[in-house]
Amino acid sequence: MQELRHNYRRTLDKIDVRNLIFVDEAGLNLSMSRLFARAVDGERAVGSIPGSWVETFL
Repeated sequence: MQELRHNYRRTLDKIDVRNLIFVDEAGLNLSMSRLFARAVDGERAVGSIPGSWVETFL
């Protein structure tokens, strides 16, 4: 396993970082907020969620 890691690291050292492109696929949609919450027995769950007026960009 250590040899595989070492080989992988040597492969990474050969990559020119100027050619890398990072893609963020962690999308966020505010309209997917939870409508219900949990609370300890006898207590009220209090919170707020933002409005979903923001346009989602794809």
